[in-house]
Amino acid sequence: MGCVIWNDVAEALVERGGRRVLAFDLFGRGYSDAAFPCDLELFTGQLSELLFSLSPVLGPGPYDILGTSMGGAIAVSFTHLYPQHVRQLVLLAPAGLPVHVPFTAQLGKLPLVGDVFMPLLGPISLKTHARKGHAHPDDPALNPIFVAMGKRLMRQTKINPGFFPALLSTLRNFPLNELEWAYESIAKTRREGTVLVVWGDRDEVTPYTHAGRVLEMLGGEEGREGGRKKVELLVLTDCGHVDALEVPRSIDEMMPPLIKHLKGEGLY
Repeated sequence: MGCVIWNDVAEALVERGGRRVLAFDLFGRGYSDAAFPCDLELFTGQLSELLFSLSPVLGPGPYDILGTSMGGAIAVSFTHLYPQHVRQLVLLAPAGLPVHVPFTAQLGKLPLVGDVFMPLLGPISLKTHARKGHAHPDDPALNPIFVAMGKRLMRQTKINPGFFPALLSTLRNFPLNELEWAYESIAKTRREGTVLVVWGDRDEVTPYTHAGRVLEMLGGEEGREGGRKKVELLVLTDCGHVDALEVPRSIDEMMPPLIKHLKGEGLY
């Protein structure tokens, strides 16, 4: 859906944490032109090119990197390639482990078939997927969020002809279920207290049950220097996959420990 999903969190980081935030649309999303193939190398390269080209404005780094879902997997890949440029890494329900692939996504991977059906079924599938991302999709209070999401989706398909081709290419080329190696790699370079994993306890998209495995791959919660934890886990209560980005209650729960982590203070 583009970087607009970060609007509320970015605003909170600026107002409550005094942070400067850079959010961007991946290739083929939002207002970014599409580029192909939409694989791990493309999106990791996009992030690195953006940060390094803006270094005269942002400073030489290191930077605090936040990523959610597939963006979390991209953040892990970037950290694997450029560990010296990452100060604090925050992964919000990151992808990279095997998950159930919806039927429409399986259909999209088929040659020719996916090219025909993606423009037809894509909008419906995305709306269904977005609702599933909330802990309480039938809550009437969320209707304004779903209405706004539908409008963004329609506007995006009109202004960006590369949107659905990019989604299709991502389904076919991005290793969403095969990134254990990247997590294990960055565990070798991360210092204690520099990784925060955030997960909603009712997430079914990148299931909360993956949290333990992600912590294990990242080196576990136990630290090596003075007992400090290498990676910390923040569990958001009654929270789905995207609630932490869109639902005020979840954002309010996440923000104090997130800001504390970004300051290098740890959660406890």
